[in-house]
Amino acid sequence: MKKKKEKYLSKITSHEFGKIFSNFGPFESRPEIAVGVSGGADSLLLTLLLREWVLKKNGKLTALIVNHNLRSGSVAEIQRLKSWLNKYKINYKVFNWLGKKPKTGIQEIARSVRLRMLTEWCLKKGVLHLCLAHNLNDQAETFLIRLSRGSAVYGLSAMAPISVYKHVRFLRPFLFIEKERIIFTLRQMQQDWIEDPSNVNTTFQRVRMRNISSILDKEGIGNNRLSETSKNLGRAKAAILDNVSGLAAESVSIYPEGYVTLDREKFLQAPEEIRLRLLSHIFMCVSGKEFPPRLKNLERVDKLLHRPKSIIGSTLHGCQIESLKKPTLNNQVGFFREAASVWDKKTLLNKQAFIWDNRFHVSCDIKSTGIYCAKLGTAGLQQVSKFIPKKGMETIPQKVKLTLPALWKGRRLMSVPHLNFRKSGKNDLFYHSEATFKPSVSLGIHTTWVV
Repeated sequence: MKKKKEKYLSKITSHEFGKIFSNFGPFESRPEIAVGVSGGADSLLLTLLLREWVLKKNGKLTALIVNHNLRSGSVAEIQRLKSWLNKYKINYKVFNWLGKKPKTGIQEIARSVRLRMLTEWCLKKGVLHLCLAHNLNDQAETFLIRLSRGSAVYGLSAMAPISVYKHVRFLRPFLFIEKERIIFTLRQMQQDWIEDPSNVNTTFQRVRMRNISSILDKEGIGNNRLSETSKNLGRAKAAILDNVSGLAAESVSIYPEGYVTLDREKFLQAPEEIRLRLLSHIFMCVSGKEFPPRLKNLERVDKLLHRPKSIIGSTLHGCQIESLKKPTLNNQVGFFREAASVWDKKTLLNKQAFIWDNRFHVSCDIKSTGIYCAKLGTAGLQQVSKFIPKKGMETIPQKVKLTLPALWKGRRLMSVPHLNFRKSGKNDLFYHSEATFKPSVSLGIHTTWVV
């Protein structure tokens, strides 16, 4: 059957890929491109086609490889992949996911870890364009998975060909190309690839959705039709996002300490769909999480906001929601990071900036060892209170103070940039520290659809 089907397939040529990729600009005169590659057929072919495109533009290509250390054969697979990249003279960088692995939701978490590692490398190196090899089949599977979860327009629009995340452009030039053509092209090139055993493991929902595609295809609901539907919904999503941005500008205030206030009266004047989407962005912005809350939970919060004079004390998505009681803040609702959900702790290297809690861009200039960044917490707030009068901190809500990024040495608090607090030890030379609120998901998130 495979041979018979291949007669109707055509090879993806460099010329065809160049025409597709030209829609993903603008690019620099000598573009620098990063590509996530696993050794699978999709990412390997994308890397090879990008190599030819970059060479013609006198640019630079770097292949980014993540070893999740989930299988015993992963090291050997990466060695095999590196040999192919060396053959084509493609620069690469390998990242390792170390430490204890979760027992549930492993595929989703692994994808999130990979995306974070690739994005952080791009930010560090100043690379604007990150290419990902999701194809038409992936898009159809994602649509079906989200349909099974009762997703609305947002979820069903699935992946966009171009999206922006943490100031890095995610480009998916294979999104309208079938998996079969990708495999056919590699065979024509006589280039082998690596098959991931998890791709046939029916424990995972994505694999089960893949297995029913032939049944749906017989009923006229094939991958092309599902992808086209997803693309159409993507246009609707873009229109909704424009309205969400407008509502955010009118009703939301963002504070540098990492919290948000919402004007309930202005918010409730908007249509329900726009309200729910703005709430989704607020929760992601404040929590630092890269995925939205479930729709039913957003609907529950929306109902709470409709109750006049209600005091909201709910928690959702790593956030706390409260009505603000001061007369000057009448009808305002605060969204705060939940202190118990802040677990991030990073050891500092002098003059090296980093992202903390997926929300703050932190940097410092200090000559000492054993310095780390963690939340201020109750213990830290007690130390600060000995040096800063209560009046000097009363503009910041108590809940917010507990979640502020702070620099520690052991149990001794050294710096809290947002409170202008700094206390050097006898053997420490402390020059400077900064913490800027830069959430991974902003309230003005946008995605772009191209063909």
